[in-house]
Amino acid sequence: MKAYRDTLFNLRQLNYKRLIIPSMLLFAVMVYIDRSSVNENLIVLQAGYWTSFGLATLWGIMNYISHIQYNVTTAIRHGDIEEYVDKMNLSAEESQEFKSYLTDYAADLVVQHNLSDKDAQIRAMNEFNIKEIHQLVKDKNLFTFGKHTYLLGYAVIFTMLILVLSVISSYVGWSTAMVSIICMLIIYTLGFIGMFILYKFPDAIFRKKLYGDEE
Repeated sequence: MKAYRDTLFNLRQLNYKRLIIPSMLLFAVMVYIDRSSVNENLIVLQAGYWTSFGLATLWGIMNYISHIQYNVTTAIRHGDIEEYVDKMNLSAEESQEFKSYLTDYAADLVVQHNLSDKDAQIRAMNEFNIKEIHQLVKDKNLFTFGKHTYLLGYAVIFTMLILVLSVISSYVGWSTAMVSIICMLIIYTLGFIGMFILYKFPDAIFRKKLYGDEE
């Protein structure tokens, strides 16, 4: 339960805040203008709402892509085995053993194929990457797709804010600014829940295309 709660409220997983925050603020401003009748120009209101929606849509796409992890260590272009192995999640002993293995294998390639030290090290790392990819494909672990539960965490927090602001407004009065903020929170709460559901569809499609999963 604690692990699920930690995942739910791991709010740092939400990426590209510079897109979603302006979208939220713009939507709130448009609601304020709409309700206060400060500007009755429908073109301005429609442009504002659509811009807000466009930013949210762009955020949704980029945020999803940013959570797809490619589980293959990329070979270092300049052939540095030390740096290559250090990027892996290995213990000190495993790291040293693997460095020795790659170094010895690269030395063999130098002798067998008359390669330079740099080219031999790059080839050794690339050959390991190919083996790694084959194993990850076999284990259906080449790509990792996020669970996206942090979106529900934001929805929970926004719901709590809606309740708090509603209680405050019931005592101090429903100002246009407060109504605008609450409307924005309601819409984006529904948006986060909807995005959580929508993200499941490309997840399922990609898994089926990559691994043949039916789920």
